[in-house]
Amino acid sequence: MGANMDDPLIGTKINRYEIQDCLHKTDLLGLYKVFDTKLERNALMKLVFHSPDYSKEFIEYFLGEARSLAKMCHPNVARILDFGYDGGNLYLISEYHARQTLADFMTGPIPWQQAIEMLIPVTEALCYAHSQGIIHRDLKPENIALAEDGRPVLSDFSLIRMIESEETRDMTGTNVGLGSPAYISPEQGTGMSVDFRSDIYSLGVIFFEMITGRKPFSAGTSMEIVIQHVTTRAPSPRSIIPALPAFVEQIILTSLSKDPAQRYQSMQELSDILRSALVPGDQSPKKTAIRINPRVAAGMAALVLAAVTLSVVSIRRNQQQIPASTSPDAASATALPTKTAVPGSAESTATPAVEIIAPSLTLEEPEMNVFPEAAFSL
Repeated sequence: MGANMDDPLIGTKINRYEIQDCLHKTDLLGLYKVFDTKLERNALMKLVFHSPDYSKEFIEYFLGEARSLAKMCHPNVARILDFGYDGGNLYLISEYHARQTLADFMTGPIPWQQAIEMLIPVTEALCYAHSQGIIHRDLKPENIALAEDGRPVLSDFSLIRMIESEETRDMTGTNVGLGSPAYISPEQGTGMSVDFRSDIYSLGVIFFEMITGRKPFSAGTSMEIVIQHVTTRAPSPRSIIPALPAFVEQIILTSLSKDPAQRYQSMQELSDILRSALVPGDQSPKKTAIRINPRVAAGMAALVLAAVTLSVVSIRRNQQQIPASTSPDAASATALPTKTAVPGSAESTATPAVEIIAPSLTLEEPEMNVFPEAAFSL
């Protein structure tokens, strides 16, 4: 059943495609089930509304991105069959899978082993897309079709690639590729530049929902949901499903880190960890490792090095102030007055202990602006 059977486009024709049903729709984009009258088969159409309002540069950019997507060939990625600009309509045609989507399948919590088995092929599809320089940007259960043979098929890639120039990023002024509020990454929600790790966050939201039967964030409006993605820590999955293994929860929460540097750093890394989670008795440290921002780690290392240097300099100055007649044992006692050295003992020749107290670090999140609700795509 479509999202809006009263859509005025239903029953009309764009090029050779008869529009049969509206599956999803926003102010900017529509997703339709269509019938290809030339090849006599069903297909999916992603239609850009108000196409005549867009510049010639954007239209060329859209067609170029569609051409890049059409080159992808993977068993878990829906094939792009056609694209074009006809009579003021920009559209993208992909293969249609009639069975159901992951959203249809998720009627309640799914056992974590089954959820991982279903997500591994999705991570493989995303690994492939990322290797082609393409980021999905709009991962959600509705965009993961389940083919007749049971394999998940990723569809409806956003038409804005990860590697984008400043000239094309805001070409339309409407942020077409922003994503769906319930699954949006914090960096997408604040208009910051995104990379492949944005897909990792969105997949983490899907994983959370599969395991617990509910989304990590919910609110009355899309704007409130986006704000939660940006500012609120995701709830513990084990608080909802107590029997969930701790390492599975850690995989989910690592994927849902607000800071991309705290997430898994590639889709391949996440895919490998999901595979290892299914191996009986595998307690890989990767599942429970605490990630440290490399910049923070470097800063802490610099502070420790500085503290050690200052301590050594202080000790040497104290030693230089000792009279020449003072024995090495006395020098040791002077450097560390709380330690009583026994002549000839190991303590009298050992390197003085140095206590290092590193100052605490405070990390502040940058101030970010959230886009209005109308900016969200399918």
